[in-house]
Amino acid sequence: MTSFALSDRSYRAPVLRKLTDPVNILLLIFLAVLAYLVVWPFVQLVIHTLMWGEGDLRLSREAVPGSFTFFHWLQAFSGPLSAKMLYGPLINTLTTGIAATLMALLAGGLLAWCVVRSDMPGKNWLQPILTLPYIVPSFAIALAWEAVFRSPRVGGQPGLYEALTNSSPPEWLSYGTVPISITLAIHYFPFAYLLVSGALATIDSQMEEGALIAGAGRLTILRRITFPVVAPAFAAAFILTFGKTIGQFALPFLLGAPTQFHTVATMVYANLALGLDSLAYVLAIVLIAMSLAAIWASNRFVGKKSRRFETISGKGFRSRVIALGNWRWPVFCAAAAFAFVVGILPLILLGVQSVMLIDGFYGWDNLTAHFWLGTSNPEIAFGEPGVIHNSNILGATWNTLKLAFVTAIIASVLGLIIAYIVVR
Repeated sequence: MTSFALSDRSYRAPVLRKLTDPVNILLLIFLAVLAYLVVWPFVQLVIHTLMWGEGDLRLSREAVPGSFTFFHWLQAFSGPLSAKMLYGPLINTLTTGIAATLMALLAGGLLAWCVVRSDMPGKNWLQPILTLPYIVPSFAIALAWEAVFRSPRVGGQPGLYEALTNSSPPEWLSYGTVPISITLAIHYFPFAYLLVSGALATIDSQMEEGALIAGAGRLTILRRITFPVVAPAFAAAFILTFGKTIGQFALPFLLGAPTQFHTVATMVYANLALGLDSLAYVLAIVLIAMSLAAIWASNRFVGKKSRRFETISGKGFRSRVIALGNWRWPVFCAAAAFAFVVGILPLILLGVQSVMLIDGFYGWDNLTAHFWLGTSNPEIAFGEPGVIHNSNILGATWNTLKLAFVTAIIASVLGLIIAYIVVR
C-alpha cells in the first residue's frame, strides 16, 4: 500500500506542476475562448444548414421549420439553381481571389526588395504611403475606381474617364473580374509588402557575397538563397491575402452587382436578404472550407521545405543593400508613381467627389462645401446637413473610433500573449 501511494504521488506531482504552470493556465483559457468564439459558432452554422427555416416555406412544401433536412446542401450543390447560386459565384471568387493574390504578392515582393535590399532613395517617406491602401477601407477604393471608370450603360452620371476622353470605358474595365481583381490587389498588397520586408531584413549579406565569390549568378542567388528565406513570408502573405479576398463583400458588391457579377460572399448576402438563411450558411461554409484549404496548402509547402528556410552561422549578422547604379532614380520614380496611384490618388478622387454638387459634372461651378460644412437645405441631399453638423455621422464616427481602438488593443494584447506561448 505504501509503495502504491508513493507511486501515485510521484505520478500526480508532474501533472499538478503542469496544471499550475501559468503558461499552461493561459493556454487552457485561450483554448476555451477559441472554442467559444470560433468552434461553437461554426458548429451552430453547420446545424442551421441541416434544419428547415421559416424562409424555406417558399422553397418546398415539405418544409417543417425546426426539423432535420439535407435539402439546403442538395439545393446548393445539385439543385436547379446551383449553377447561379454556387458554381458561377465560386468560379468568380476563385478567379478574382487568385488574380488579386498573385498581383498583390508580386507588387508587395518587388516593393519590399526595393525598399529593404536596394539603395533606392526616398525610402523613409515612401514606406508609410505604401501601407495606406490597407488603411483605407476597401469600399473607398472601389468607389474611387468607380468614380473614374463608371459606365453610363448601367445608369448614373459619367465618370472621370468619360469626361476626359468623351468616350465610355469598356464595361469589363468598369465592372466584373478585372476591376475587382485590381482593386483587391491594391487593398491587400501591403500584407505581402510588410511580411516580405521583415523576411528580407533577416537575410545575411555574407551568404550572398559568398555565393558571388563562388561564381553564382544573380538569378541563382535569388533562386537558391533569397527566395527560400522569404518563402515562409510569401506563404503567410498568400494565406492572408487569399483568405481576405475570397471573403470580401463590399468591394465585389460595388464593382460587380451592377452587372450581376456575383461572388460567393455577395451571394451569401443575397440569400440573407431573401430570407434564405440556411442556404446562405451553406455558402459561408464553402468560403470557410476554401480558406482552410489555402492554409493547409501553404503549411504543407512550408513544412516540406522548412529545413531550407533555416540558416546556421557562427559569424555576426551583416546586412548590406544592393547598389542599383544608374537604375536608382528610375526605380524610385516607378515605386513613387505606384505609391501615388494606389495610396494618394484614391484619396484625392474621393475628396473631389465629396465637394461636387452634382455627381459626374467636372467643373468649378459644380464645387460646394455643403456636404462638409453646410446646414440643412431641402434642395440638397434631401435636407441632410453636412458632416460637421450631422449628429448621425458624428455619432457613427465616434462609435467607429471607439470600436477600432478597443479592438486594436484587445487584438494586440491577445496576439502578443498567444505568440509568446506558441513561440517561447
